[in-house]
Amino acid sequence: MSFQNDTIISLGVSYIGIMTYMENIKMKFMNLVGRKFNKLLVKEMITEGNHTKIAAHTRKWLCQCDCGNKRIVLGKELRRAHVTACEECAKSSLVKKNHHKWSGYEEIHGRLWGRAFRSARARGIEFNVSIEEGWKQFLKQNKKCALSGIELNFQSRANCWDQTASLDRKSSLGGYTKDNIQWLHKDVNKMKMDIPEEIFIEYCKIIAKNKENSNPNI
Repeated sequence: MSFQNDTIISLGVSYIGIMTYMENIKMKFMNLVGRKFNKLLVKEMITEGNHTKIAAHTRKWLCQCDCGNKRIVLGKELRRAHVTACEECAKSSLVKKNHHKWSGYEEIHGRLWGRAFRSARARGIEFNVSIEEGWKQFLKQNKKCALSGIELNFQSRANCWDQTASLDRKSSLGGYTKDNIQWLHKDVNKMKMDIPEEIFIEYCKIIAKNKENSNPNI
């Protein structure tokens, strides 16, 4: 065998070896299963048709957050740290992070608490309860409306007002004190207004019963 042929064969073998090695590295890099990205542990790849033809940056991965929740994320979002947790933890992180406009306690924004205080003062109602006590009451209710049982939430971002939780007085004869506050869904609180709770509940029962017995053809 000539020197030229030996060289070509040698180069060919080397090229194949290099390409095989690079392909193994590439596949290892693309397989994210078992890798941890911040709070997200990659569990499996979401297959859609022939996944071998899907570009690496558009592949979707099923991830499990440290809290136990699961989320489907694009590979590029994981590698670039654009997504670092499940939606619930991400939302909580946005609320709790130290932002120059943020003031409050846990998930309760200071502006929400200040607005409740100013509203009570304008109406001549006592407001003698701390934001910490308000949060404890929220947890005591398991983050649900005290009357309807609907799950409540506070704003998802420091500059958004999409919360459904609304501070209410159990008895409209008293003020906002530790033993006289509860959290209601904002729509329920709008309907209740200053009506005593017992009377409001009776009204709800009457309305529901009347609706149930009413003629749908009327």
